[in-house]
Amino acid sequence: MQIITLTGDYGVKDHYLASLKGLIYSYVQNVQIVEISSYVRSFDVNQAAFYIESCIDDFPENTVHLNTVGAELYIDSKYPEKSLLPGVLQYKNQYIISFDNGFFSLFLKDKSFDNFWIANNMEIDSSSYQFPVKKMLIPLLISLVKKENFNKMVEKTDYFQRKINLSPVIETNVIKGSVIHIDIYGNLITNIDKETFYRFGNDIPFTIFFRKKEYYIDKISKTYNEVVEGESVAIFNSNNIMEIAINMASNELTGGASRLLGIQIGDIVRIEFSPKGSVENLNQLF
Repeated sequence: MQIITLTGDYGVKDHYLASLKGLIYSYVQNVQIVEISSYVRSFDVNQAAFYIESCIDDFPENTVHLNTVGAELYIDSKYPEKSLLPGVLQYKNQYIISFDNGFFSLFLKDKSFDNFWIANNMEIDSSSYQFPVKKMLIPLLISLVKKENFNKMVEKTDYFQRKINLSPVIETNVIKGSVIHIDIYGNLITNIDKETFYRFGNDIPFTIFFRKKEYYIDKISKTYNEVVEGESVAIFNSNNIMEIAINMASNELTGGASRLLGIQIGDIVRIEFSPKGSVENLNQLF
């Protein structure tokens, strides 16, 4: 059975998502469609990349992932490298289809990939600009899955559009990260990974500070319930990314860590380390 995932910003109120599913079912037999998310923030390719990156390792080989966020066709005949066309990324023997609008660079960051193709040989007319998902992405997906005319539509290349990916800033004994996602529970997902955090060592005292300085955390827990109910907690989630939460505080009244700590997407998370012999430790002696 062919698995196809959908990631988009359509929501479910309108008919757009159903229309895409109907097209896929019409042309691809024995297929299972999985919605990664239909509620990506409008035009936010960074969040779309985050969603797919967070779960792609849980899917089997040959899964095809379709991202429709930021789908806009643009042809620049004078500077072709600035054109926005559909692309196909082969990554760990899975495939991701999206417009080449910076999404692929946000997804990959510094990770290696198998192959990348740009769809610069597809037929384009006025409807391609009006309905780029239905007229460009879906036909490309169908040709890939059915192995029909795919190589005629695309050209293999190593070039794709680059978009700035916000990475943690590392200074002397300090990591400055930021909140990149808030999940349905109000938990704060940062851009600080486990490897970056532990580059300072395994037993180095530290303090995690937020926008409101009265809130801080000075230890990493393995689970949410290692702290008492209502207390803030820092863990590394299943993707080895630092997550800030408040134990048992995720409901409609409290809004979880986001509301209780007054933190939104883009806010700074600052981690200060105090190695032995540092100025911070020396000052504590006096």
